[in-house]
Amino acid sequence: MYFHNLSESGYWFERSLRRSLKIWKGTLNEECPTIVDFGCGAKPFQKLFSDIKCNYIGLDVYDGSAVDVVYDGVQIPLEDDSVALVFSVSVFEHVADIENSLSEIARILKPGGSLIAVVPFINHLHGIPYDYHRPTRHGWKMMLKRAFGLEAYISVDPVDSRLVCLGNTITAQINFMLFDSMRL
Repeated sequence: MYFHNLSESGYWFERSLRRSLKIWKGTLNEECPTIVDFGCGAKPFQKLFSDIKCNYIGLDVYDGSAVDVVYDGVQIPLEDDSVALVFSVSVFEHVADIENSLSEIARILKPGGSLIAVVPFINHLHGIPYDYHRPTRHGWKMMLKRAFGLEAYISVDPVDSRLVCLGNTITAQINFMLFDSMRL
């Protein structure tokens, strides 16, 4: 039995992602941009781009029916400076060598290209044992500056509220206690 984490509906992540992508699309000055969904899975966010003509590429480390390009976790098989946008939703915490992946994203982005990502901070572990990274926004900013350069514009903002973080902490503890009691 696993107590559902009621505060983790994905609402806050999707809300933040939609707002950021709407802003990005409003500044778009390219006819048919290449957009990479990093860790696309089944491409649940592809519909967000249905109103623009674009080259939408689903990239993932797992092969799947919706995956266009399989990434080996080392080198993204796309050309340098070829992508206008890379976006990712709840994936970076599962990337073992995050600094390399961020450098690869920086390599494939065109000058002036954008990375938009949402990553959980205070949340239950998921995708175990592949749940590696929960830095603060200052930690993310430091890693991004190393990958993209000190001159890059980098904004790292919280997505959810302290109340959601508290709810995540409480339900994670309930999950731990239930799991622990089942092991006895």
